Amino acid sequence: MKKIFIIGLIIQFFLPIKILYSQPSPGCPNVYTILPGSSIPINDYYLCDSGNINIEAHPFNVGATDQYIVTSIPYAPPFPFDAGSPVPGNYADDKYLYAFDLPFKFCFFGEEYEQVVVGTNGIITFNTDLANEYCPWSFSVSLPNSSLPTNAIMCYHDIYPLTSSGSGCGYLRYGVLGTYPCRAFVLNFDQVCHFNVQNIKTTMQIVLYEGTSAIEFHIQSKPVHSGWNGGRCALGIQNSDGTIAYFPPNRNTGVWTATNEAWRFTPSGTTINIFQWYLNGDPQPVNQTSLNSFIDSNATAVAIATYNVCGFTQIVVKDTVRIHVAHLDLPYDTISICQGDSITLTADTTGAFSQIQWSNGMDGNIIHFLPDTSQMIYVNAYFPDGNYCTDSVYINVIDSVYLQFIVNDTPLLDGESFNICRYDTAHITVTGANSYIWSSGDTLSQISVSPDNATTYTVTGNISSCADTASITIGIHPNPNPSIKAIPKEGCIPLVVSFTSKTDVPITQYLWYLSNGVTSHQSSFTYKFNDVGTYDAKLVVESVDGCKDSVFVPGIVSTYPLPNVAFSMSSHSIFTDEPLVIFTNESDADSYEWQYLLQNQSVIFSNDVNPSYEFTMPGNYTIILTGYTDKGCMSQAMDYLEVIGIYSLYVPTAFSPHNKDGLNDYFYPYIYGLSPDPDSYSIMIFDRWGKLVFYSTDINAMWDGTIDGHDAKPGVYIWKITLKYNNNIWETQHGEFLLLE
Repeated sequence: MKKIFIIGLIIQFFLPIKILYSQPSPGCPNVYTILPGSSIPINDYYLCDSGNINIEAHPFNVGATDQYIVTSIPYAPPFPFDAGSPVPGNYADDKYLYAFDLPFKFCFFGEEYEQVVVGTNGIITFNTDLANEYCPWSFSVSLPNSSLPTNAIMCYHDIYPLTSSGSGCGYLRYGVLGTYPCRAFVLNFDQVCHFNVQNIKTTMQIVLYEGTSAIEFHIQSKPVHSGWNGGRCALGIQNSDGTIAYFPPNRNTGVWTATNEAWRFTPSGTTINIFQWYLNGDPQPVNQTSLNSFIDSNATAVAIATYNVCGFTQIVVKDTVRIHVAHLDLPYDTISICQGDSITLTADTTGAFSQIQWSNGMDGNIIHFLPDTSQMIYVNAYFPDGNYCTDSVYINVIDSVYLQFIVNDTPLLDGESFNICRYDTAHITVTGANSYIWSSGDTLSQISVSPDNATTYTVTGNISSCADTASITIGIHPNPNPSIKAIPKEGCIPLVVSFTSKTDVPITQYLWYLSNGVTSHQSSFTYKFNDVGTYDAKLVVESVDGCKDSVFVPGIVSTYPLPNVAFSMSSHSIFTDEPLVIFTNESDADSYEWQYLLQNQSVIFSNDVNPSYEFTMPGNYTIILTGYTDKGCMSQAMDYLEVIGIYSLYVPTAFSPHNKDGLNDYFYPYIYGLSPDPDSYSIMIFDRWGKLVFYSTDINAMWDGTIDGHDAKPGVYIWKITLKYNNNIWETQHGEFLLLE
């Protein structure tokens, strides 16, 4: 015994999965038609007028199942490896599972079967007596041999699918593809472990085809695990007594690996299918796959393959080819025209043409073009498959009239146009003929015109019997139509004005004129007016077409004078106890605004003409008078004022911090008029031995009578205060006081 495991029961109902294909499965009865030397199936055949058709039918040839041929086929599994229903059975290692019904009858080595049994070691057998029996894992003999699985299809090696006890890994699934009578039974071994290892796995697929009884193997991966049975594997099929077997080269019992390979076992006994063509319903010789017949009208050819297969009375498959006969004709062999004339060619067609293409690159049944020389023109009428019918006509071009123009020294062709500036003159000369007549009645080769709007001029020229009519259009270039803008249009001197222009067309040259003599060649420019007055502006432009235009705007800018502003004041230095200053206005403005600056703060203190104001805050003031005219023009005058503060200092002579009566508990000076400069003040308190007991630069600081958190002793203490007045003069005072109980 190799191993024993507890096994569970897994039972699944037959749940086939069907996938429909537009093309027959590769192993099913089928027939398709190709052209000789091609491999592409066709459904339509095209002929020009009439002729012999030559097509070949390719039926899937299959024989009786008493013999097989083995061929390598492209690896293309028809069904996903991880899809399908679980194979029904009592899952365990080395086990044949339950017998279950196939979805169709299947012939194998001459016998018809309706049930199969799957062996977990990569086997399908038609011996239903093996259901739920032991599936041997050890072997060394080669096919054919009765000690190997008989009446079986196998890629036989020691593998170990997942059991209900959780041992092993991988799954056995099956599905059904297609519809009657072309179904396929698919058995998947998906990621199935080799015995006693988890990382060596086989993934493969076995396919049984209805109708033909063909068999396919699609092997994604079959590695080798030499730990059990020496890693041997046998791929093939074997009859019921083990005397006949078929297998691919190098895939009989041995140690081998396979990756992405596929094999087909096709029954090759006595042929079970016959073939016959039918042309418009008339039968052709049996088993003659080539059809070569004369056709002069639309026809239908049907390829019919009849299969007398095991399990069926008869299967008939067919392929239909529609034969299309089409006609192409050009009515003339030769056409003569004058040089410069156009021609219309019509291709008469009947039938299944998909595109008409001419040798001059044009498309369609009817084309209209202008040949420049004598030439052969070919027309091809294409069928949908790319083949075509062809015809031709010779175009004989006789030298004739070809008119050209020269307008103001510029050569032009028929239908072209030439633009001039409005009010200019176009001199039109025509060449290429002996005589001319214009639409205006003129008969000379040159005319001169000055149209107000775009006008077309037509002329007919003659040489012998050939004539040519040509036309040219004289258009009018759009005028530049310049406009100008000044921003601002008015203001006080010095006034900076931006001049900008706008035109209807791109401009190449600008020339500005201001009435004060200033000029500019820019599209826009900026100018500063320093003098009072009213100014005109003119702009001359030239467009990209060479057309000139101008605009003149009188009085586009006006400038106004500034007011004269001056003042005097009653004093330039005062004390805070006499703060009043009287201001005398000496200006000629219409309105005023008085303000002062002190310590980076601005305060408007009056709009009167001659105000007076009390300055109570010490400091150095800047006095500013702003005068405005009724045009909004503004000037300023400035002067300076010094305001000197009056200061006083009072220091108490005693305090009582320790009695906690809430009265006279803190020692601090009373200071008036001190500058807010943070470095302008300090206070120091010493005991009678000269030790510093309190120090602060905060003008609001108070001593609570403690030293290092403890009450100071009663007695005499010395104070010293240093301060700075607003005139930057420092002063130091000192004295003594009593600390009372």
